[in-house]
Amino acid sequence: MLIAETSLQSVGLSPLLFEVSLILLRCGQSGEIGPGNSKHPQKTRFALHGFRFPTIIGIVLTIVGKNIGIHAMAVAGSILLVIAFAFVCGLVSWLAMKSRSTLSVTGHRGVLLVPLALPFLFIRVVYFILQAYGGPKYDPATGETGILVGMGLLMEIIALVVLLVTRVVIEPIFSDEAKKTVWYEDPESVGN
Repeated sequence: MLIAETSLQSVGLSPLLFEVSLILLRCGQSGEIGPGNSKHPQKTRFALHGFRFPTIIGIVLTIVGKNIGIHAMAVAGSILLVIAFAFVCGLVSWLAMKSRSTLSVTGHRGVLLVPLALPFLFIRVVYFILQAYGGPKYDPATGETGILVGMGLLMEIIALVVLLVTRVVIEPIFSDEAKKTVWYEDPESVGN
């Protein structure tokens, strides 16, 4: 029960890191429809898919190791999470520099917007590790509310907004194709 409670309190970090992966994958398909149209090389797509596994394994190892009292497991999970996050930061930086020639304009803009979310995700990762090792001050249930709101909730909200804006840039609501669409009214339905 304690593991489930702690997992649910830390659940926001994993989907945000997954969303970074999904947005970067979508940047490679910006302007294209359907699977298999990515402009990213296969190794890049593999790296974007692959970093999700160490992320989730690191989070689970940290939570389970902390709650059942196996310090080595919690440390291994924390190290794995930090390494996965550093890999994500490096991958995003590399894509921001190298993708200009291969991606569409909107895809490249999306890749350039993703690094804006990384500092907020970094603070969230630090807070996750402080929850595991920082003592009662960082405990989400009994610790200081200001720290929980500032390092946890606020960082997730800001990162989420940046990632949503990035998604809108990649897949605009009012694209050129939507502007070209002509809506015809049925003459029989007008006035009835």
